[in-house]
Amino acid sequence: MKILICAPDRDLLASLSGLLSLSGWETKTAHDGVMAAELIGTEKFDAALVDERLPRIRAGDVIAELGEAGCPALLMTESGSRDGLPAIEYPFTPDELLAALGGTKERDAKNE
Repeated sequence: MKILICAPDRDLLASLSGLLSLSGWETKTAHDGVMAAELIGTEKFDAALVDERLPRIRAGDVIAELGEAGCPALLMTESGSRDGLPAIEYPFTPDELLAALGGTKERDAKNE
């Protein structure tokens, strides 16, 4: 399974990428919305994590683009779900993240 991780904090990107790699995911990272859009246009992802503070292109726009590509996304936020988007709230534990991503995979399977 391949996941796109989008966040402006490069330390967070490295931590999440390492955690998810150890959990069996192939990861790609983007530190802004433009990088994310470029990756979405060239690669297929099974899931995505998108930080609400994403610069250059809003997180909601990146998530919409992911949806058009058939990729479920999870918004990383400080204030809960936004606009009905599936979200995980900071701070979260590795177990909470992996459980939330499991729910993302289940939602994707139902939509196939």
